[in-house]
Amino acid sequence: MFELVDLKAIAIVFMILVPLEHLIPLHEGRRYFRQGFVTDMVHLVVTGLLFKLGFLILVAICMVGIDSAMPSIVGETVRWQPVWLQTIEIVVISDLGFYAAHRALHSVPFLWRFHAIHHSIEEMDVLAAHRVHPLDQLFVKTVSLLPVYALGFSIGPIIVSALIYQWQALLIHSNIRIGFGPFRWVVASPLFHHWHHANEREAYDKNFAGQLSIIDAVFGTMYMPEAMPKKYGVDDPVPDAYIGQLTYPFTPSKKGSVVFQLWRSFMTSRFEDLAGRAAILIIFSLLMLKEIVTISAMIRANDILPGASLILTSRITTLIFISMSLFFTLVRLPAKANASGLSTRVVAIAGTFLMSLLVVLPVGTVTAEVLLLGTAMIVLGTLLSAYCLFWLGRSFSIMATARKLVTTGPYSIVRHPLYAAEAITISGVVIVNWSVASVIVGICWFMLQFQRAMNEERVLRSAFPDYHQYAQRVPMLIPLSLKSAGPVNQ
Repeated sequence: MFELVDLKAIAIVFMILVPLEHLIPLHEGRRYFRQGFVTDMVHLVVTGLLFKLGFLILVAICMVGIDSAMPSIVGETVRWQPVWLQTIEIVVISDLGFYAAHRALHSVPFLWRFHAIHHSIEEMDVLAAHRVHPLDQLFVKTVSLLPVYALGFSIGPIIVSALIYQWQALLIHSNIRIGFGPFRWVVASPLFHHWHHANEREAYDKNFAGQLSIIDAVFGTMYMPEAMPKKYGVDDPVPDAYIGQLTYPFTPSKKGSVVFQLWRSFMTSRFEDLAGRAAILIIFSLLMLKEIVTISAMIRANDILPGASLILTSRITTLIFISMSLFFTLVRLPAKANASGLSTRVVAIAGTFLMSLLVVLPVGTVTAEVLLLGTAMIVLGTLLSAYCLFWLGRSFSIMATARKLVTTGPYSIVRHPLYAAEAITISGVVIVNWSVASVIVGICWFMLQFQRAMNEERVLRSAFPDYHQYAQRVPMLIPLSLKSAGPVNQ
């Protein structure tokens, strides 16, 4: 039932959590009616209403496209799971989305103008959780919950996870002294989130997760000393009045007009990196989902056709490689240098996704022996690609970017072993889908990958002085000897 006023939130705040804040406070001497109390009460009632209306409209629009694109078997498979497992999955999926959206709010100058309103609170308490610009909340909730709705989770687990989130969101903002013990490294606590709000240099851009602090531990953004912060708020001139806070993101600042801020946000390399991660998160997650659905269908079908086991193996190895690509993209190191120019970015994107054209292009038929040969090459190439990706680790990037020079393992045999391994995979794909169209697409892919390697060569040479010495000893793509060239000291 859609409520205009969130009576449950008001009851939780004033009947349970506010009394606890004064019985077991984190900070002593806090007032009931602190500065900004009235403004935050308006946020609790009015912003909640504005957000609900906007969220319902936006989700309804998005779900129209998702329902037509998402196979029905996905929702059926998800809902087949027990309620407790669905609830855990929803918490993990939604908080990963929350982390990504929250980090974007801190990274993109234009988006920060909306989020600065939430951080303007200078006395942390349970009511502070409601000081959020409605567009800020709409952005975060859409990114975190749309995948949950798209995957077709049951309504029961969604409601349970929503209740858990609401309680935890109020608790982590509260002035309640409660320790989570060793679980504080896994679950977000008041200590964890108070440091996110701290106006202290060492705490800036830390602790982005809303429910699972372990996400920040994985991505290297956790900061949680034992002591409590001494100062909260921001240096931005955020208005105190409610209407002023609603209009604040759209008013000119010292950094220029709203249009200029938005343009500046899109032109930064930091935004490009963030947008790249978000795009990969979406695309690779969909590819993972597609492979999972295909694998599930193949297992259920229990095919006895020749080569069915090998085809299933190729699907599983592809899923492993996509999962590794997604993981290492999310935890990748900061860029030391990026290749300049639009062409390098177009080549990188085209080289990554060109072979997906085979889904819509006409393909020929091959004999069972040729199918087995091509599938075996796909399995071999994908396994080698996963092995190379393991060694590349957090230096992995789709774009031509220098992060850390890797010269060990397969990178001591050739400088671009991942491309060499992928060439085996793509050769197998061309064989399996043998036709004039597949051969042409395959040739174009090889040309693009060679250009990608050349683009990476330029940026690596500019970023790492030792790369020239490394390149003299190690061939670019074709191994001349399996003898290790040894690592390069950095």
